[in-house]
Amino acid sequence: MNAHILEAVDKYNPQKDVVFLLESGHQAGFFYLTNLPMTPPQCYKTVCKEWTEFQPHHTLSIGVKTQ
Repeated sequence: MNAHILEAVDKYNPQKDVVFLLESGHQAGFFYLTNLPMTPPQCYKTVCKEWTEFQPHHTLSIGVKTQ
């Protein structure tokens, strides 16, 4: 599995692709995301622009308004 991870990291384009290596205890998961509907830089700009939507208090206030 290590060779596969190193190959993906060497080949990935940070302008188009995302590589995740998630580790929990003795287990690890590897994800190589390509052909995304939004590029990582576009995603970053969108999250920064709409940052309040990603805050926990915002979600709670929406729930109160809709009930």
